[in-house]
Amino acid sequence: MLEYRGGLARRNGTAYLELVATALARVHFKSLDDLARATGRDSTALLDTAEAEALEGLDGGR
Repeated sequence: MLEYRGGLARRNGTAYLELVATALARVHFKSLDDLARATGRDSTALLDTAEAEALEGLDGGR
């Protein structure tokens, strides 16, 4: 992933990389919102859960 991101930045500049990151984030937020609507859950709670799981994954689940 780091190589891919680095390649994008080298080829297209960091401004392009920021646009890609923003576009991907929008897709994920939309997916969370859709999931919240389909399940009747709160989108903020789903986002909090996803964020906590992602952060736990950074330290290898320790």
